[in-house]
Formats: sequence, C-alpha cells, structure tokens
Amino acid sequence: SVHKTAQWREAETLPAPDGLHINYGPFPVALGRSAPAQARGWLSRSGYVMAIRGDGEISHTLRIAGLLGLPAIHANVEGVAQLDLQIAGSWAGNLPETASGFASPQVTGTAQLRNLHAKLLGVNAPVEISSAQLRLLPDEARVEKLSAKALGSVWTGTVWLPRGCGVPGACLARFNLNSDSLALADLYEWLGSKSGERHWYQILAPADPVPSLLESLRASGKVSIGSIGVHGVIADRASASIDLDHGKLKVTDLRADVFGGKYNGDWHADFNASSPVYAGSGTFTGISLAQMAGAMHDPWISGTAAGTYQLTASGADAASFWQSIEGDLQFDVRDATLPHISLASDEPPLRIVRWQGMTRLQGGKIEIDKGKLFSTTAAYEVSGTASFGQVLNLKLALADNKSARANALVYNLTGTLAEPHVAAAPAPQTQARLKP
Repeated sequence: SVHKTAQWREAETLPAPDGLHINYGPFPVALGRSAPAQARGWLSRSGYVMAIRGDGEISHTLRIAGLLGLPAIHANVEGVAQLDLQIAGSWAGNLPETASGFASPQVTGTAQLRNLHAKLLGVNAPVEISSAQLRLLPDEARVEKLSAKALGSVWTGTVWLPRGCGVPGACLARFNLNSDSLALADLYEWLGSKSGERHWYQILAPADPVPSLLESLRASGKVSIGSIGVHGVIADRASASIDLDHGKLKVTDLRADVFGGKYNGDWHADFNASSPVYAGSGTFTGISLAQMAGAMHDPWISGTAAGTYQLTASGADAASFWQSIEGDLQFDVRDATLPHISLASDEPPLRIVRWQGMTRLQGGKIEIDKGKLFSTTAAYEVSGTASFGQVLNLKLALADNKSARANALVYNLTGTLAEPHVAAAPAPQTQARLKP
C-alpha cells in the first residue's frame, strides 16, 4: 500500500509558473503495486513538470521510464521503491538542436528502496539491498543509508554516482562502505567463473563485444571491514582506499591488525591482460610468530617480527601466483625460539635473541643471503633457501670464525619446517687445516 507520507494531501498544489499554464491531476499511475501511485503536474508554453508519489515495483518503474524516454539503468532489478519524484523539461521549440519531440527531461527527488534484488553482469550472485535512500539531484545520484548483502557479507554506507554520463565508466563513482566481515573465498566465488567457464578475473575481458560492468567501471572510495579471512588467516580492523579504472585496481593505505601486529601496504593489479599482474609493497610490525605458526598448524617458531617487502606476481590462480612471485623481504626477528631445531643432540631448542636479514623471493623459493642470527650462545651467518612447500636447505656458520674458533662447525638444516634435520660439518677453514 502507498505510505501516507507519499500521498498527495488535499488542497496541496505543485509550484507552477506565473504565466499561462494548465494544471492536471492527481491521477493514478499503475506501477505494479496494489495501490497505484499518484501523479500531478502542469504544462506551460515553455515546459512541463510532473510529480509522482507512491509505491512502485522497480521493474515496472524502469520499464515506464524507458517508454517515456527517461534515462534508466539497464539491469535485472526487482524490489519496491517509495517514490517522491519530479520530472521536468522544456519543449523542443525552446531547444532547436533537439531532433526529437521533447528535450531530455530531468528527474529529481527521492526514492526509499526496499528489498531490491539486482543481478549484475559478470558476477555469480545478485546484490540484495534490504533498504536504502536514493536521492536524485540535478548532477548527482546519492545512495544513502545503504544496507545491502554482497560477497557473502552485509554492507552499509553511501555511494555517489554522477548523472548525465551516458554509460558506466564515463564518470567517476565514489563510495564509502563498511562491513563486519569478508572472506576472500566469497569474493572469488562472487567474481569467479563456473565450471568450464573463464577464470574469475576474465569478467573484465568478456568474449562478446559488450563490455561488462566491472570492465567499464570507474570508482573510487574507502572501505572498512571488521575482519577479513584469507586462507584461514584473520585480519581485523581492515581499511583501505580503492580505485578501479577500467580493469586497473589500486588498493592504497591498506591497514589491518594481523597476528597481533600491524600491517600497512599498497597493492596494484591490472586485469586487462590475459593473465592478471600484481605489484605490492608494505610494512609489518609487532607480528606474533607464535600466532603465525598456529595458522600454519605447526608451532615451529615463537617470538616477534617486523619487516618490509616489495613483490610482483602474475597468474590466474593461487598456484601460478605463488610460483611467479618475485621480490625482496627484509625481516627483523626478536626473542624467538625454534622448538624443532637443536644444534646438538644434548642442547635445548635454538633460542634467537635477534635475527636480521634480507630474502629474495623467486621461482617458488625464499633465498636468504647471509642473514645475521644471534642466539643465546653465539652469532651465526644464515644462508640458503626455503621453498613455499616448507622444504629447507639452510646453513648456519659462526660469524666469528678466527683462530679462537678453529674447531668451529657449519650446521646444515634440511628437511621441512615440521621435521628439520640438523647435520654438523667442519667449517671450510677447519677442513683446510685438516688436509695432509
């Protein structure tokens, strides 16, 4: 039924020009609801105004808008809107350049949206808007007090859309959105291809000549999320600035609490190529290595860590992404313990006072070049590799290997993080002395 606030009150008039004009209405307009909306307006020699108030089915309203020549989105949308709109325009006689019988009308006013169900091109699940207020201004459309479900999460906030652009992407849309939680797996499923179809990122490069919404979209804004789940890792209080420009994505000032510490970084992605390309950089501080090891289901390390990184990668899936990743990682580990590693059978697990170093990520491996590890008993240079499959091939050599260390050993660490093997061998200088 039509809400009383949307009905015309008795004796209520629509502002009209002082000159000669004709008033009409109110009269009913069927928009798919049990009670029709009401319309009234006026005509003059220069132009016209029509006001519509009442409830309407969105699908009916969009169809009627198209019949009247009004700009309307082309989407499969179902739901209800409480309308308070004004349609105004000038006759073609006042605009000689207009070839049609009427100048393009302008629609302003508000619409209270309820229970909208919108199917968008290029995504696998609809956007469900439980409620929102749409304000149509002369130059901008504002979606305020938004409460919507997408990506498996509930979102609130505001979206600003410029008007008069003609097609999506001609102008920049802006947004400020919030959600309590988001799972990366839900994002992949929402954007992902079904069995036998293209990869998820290829929604940005459709096979047909009609561009998808996301390929042509230009949008910029801020997102805040209470918690993000990424392959079993939970990042809390996440926020970022996001810019999407025709398939190129920028995520800047990405902040989150992860493993008891702080993360801040930037990521860029280009989805226009056949295989997407990524680049990222950032810093992390106060990371609990015990929490990180817990997420790996193996308590192989404890302590805290900080560091910086710069990475590039490409690929359509996780396997190709990790195999292609390249970059540098600087780390600083303090007050740590490696429970699985003892340098001698009768010694306790290796305790680290501080471990600093730089690693190179390439070809699915982490290459460590002479990192400095200070244990409770000695200082070591650490070098070697560790694969993303957690296979170790490392060497620990005493950093001070002079005459006082003539009998020093080099420790070779092989095996895996869960089951490492430690083997001691004479240092190169010691081996040279033992030759006949």
